[in-house]
Amino acid sequence: MTKNAKYPAIVGAIIAGILVVEGGYVNHPYDPGGETNYGITKSTAVSHGYTGSMVDLPRETAVEIYAESYVYKPNFIDVVNLSEPVGTKLVDMGVNVGTKRSARWYQQSLNNFSRGCMDYPCITIDGNIGSNSLTAHKNLINKRGKILSCKLLLRGLNTYQGAHYMGLTSLSSFNVGWFSNRINNIDESTCEDE
Repeated sequence: MTKNAKYPAIVGAIIAGILVVEGGYVNHPYDPGGETNYGITKSTAVSHGYTGSMVDLPRETAVEIYAESYVYKPNFIDVVNLSEPVGTKLVDMGVNVGTKRSARWYQQSLNNFSRGCMDYPCITIDGNIGSNSLTAHKNLINKRGKILSCKLLLRGLNTYQGAHYMGLTSLSSFNVGWFSNRINNIDESTCEDE
């Protein structure tokens, strides 16, 4: 049994998709994250106890880091269980822009689609996915249906993410890649498969 066989198949699939986009070792001079491998920055790898060269970071270590820090710790797994496409989007965004920022955009989107808190109570935007956020998501599903709520949240998340990238003028050399690989990267048709 491999180290990552302990994760549900969906977690493995989400991480496998991220690994494809992130690729292997990179040390881009304009990237403030510095050395990365499989999209894992050196500082993140070190914080997880990795002491080797980033060039040699094992794939299994990257999978462990992604599962721990980008799926389970921010409670994105709970969103995956409500809506696989939306949860997948949160994990992917968390890898690229940080899990707190992704969680806040999710919470903001939930509030935005409550129509001024008329459809269900709005929630605090604190970047912590807990019972209030998940209840708001369930309320959106109850109000708009599973398919439409999924599509609305994907669109909201893509909007916040795109605006964020456009505001990073000092990193504009990455915009083509970000908009090619990170915006609308979760097909809305997957909302219909749930």
